[in-house]
Amino acid sequence: MSLAVITNGVEYRFYTDTGEPNLMDAQPFYTLRLDALERNLDVLARFHKSVFSPTAIRDYATDLNYTWKIVQHLRAELDLRNREPSDALVRWILASERMYDGRVTGGVVERFRPIVKNALHMVLRDVVRRSVAALDDGVVAPAPLEPAPTPAPTASPPAPVADAEDSKLKAQTTEQELAVFAAARQVFARSPYASAQIFDTSTRKDAPIELLYKDTTGYFGIYLNKPGWWVLRVVFSKTSWVGFNLPADVGEPLVPRDFTVLGPTPHAQFRVEIKAPEDLLKLEALCIAAFRACVEERAATR
Repeated sequence: MSLAVITNGVEYRFYTDTGEPNLMDAQPFYTLRLDALERNLDVLARFHKSVFSPTAIRDYATDLNYTWKIVQHLRAELDLRNREPSDALVRWILASERMYDGRVTGGVVERFRPIVKNALHMVLRDVVRRSVAALDDGVVAPAPLEPAPTPAPTASPPAPVADAEDSKLKAQTTEQELAVFAAARQVFARSPYASAQIFDTSTRKDAPIELLYKDTTGYFGIYLNKPGWWVLRVVFSKTSWVGFNLPADVGEPLVPRDFTVLGPTPHAQFRVEIKAPEDLLKLEALCIAAFRACVEERAATR
């Protein structure tokens, strides 16, 4: 058997034998309706006498079956609207090259579960933003996605991301914070530090630089490789600001004229007022100076 069709006159179900030869599969590999033909013309074209091939139909059916299974699996793993990432997904991510060097215990899985969820939300939001932007520009396909931030690899389970005083409260990462991190990634990707290395005092070795983030109840922090190596701290409030890990005498000459320098706080000694996450793109010189200062500070500990 190469092809079987069951229909009620409106809905057509197509079957073939992807499992055992000459034994019809229990489920159709494709279903179409006559009242929605415009969405199925490319599939129907495969059944035309001039191009019909039993082997090609069988291969196509196999591809569709596995595609659907993979879609269902990915949807079950990645749709995290009302649940947390599964243990299997967290372990799979941590097993990726250069992701996590320690032993992945149950405690490590629990530690990374919210990090994985935040990272997935960032990637999915990024895909949506790029797709919408592509439609606005008249482009069919979205631009390539920049790498999503990943936790820095360590030889042992990482230290808590939040500050000690914040650990009692769970910080909620907002759309604005994710947007400002996306802007920081754009600046980082254009800088020479995207392909540079930083000296890690714990391993006494150079490591590729990664731009990551942490969220606390006090501020949204952006850092290189380790939370303690922070470069930017952002607060969205009545007066929103971004703090740079720079001395004021270094940072002030780099501030554009239409931006306001704010006074120091316990979280950041040098701050600049912003109106929107995208303002960070206009502060590119300050961001790069903060990247440079962090790398040079680490290099001085050799």
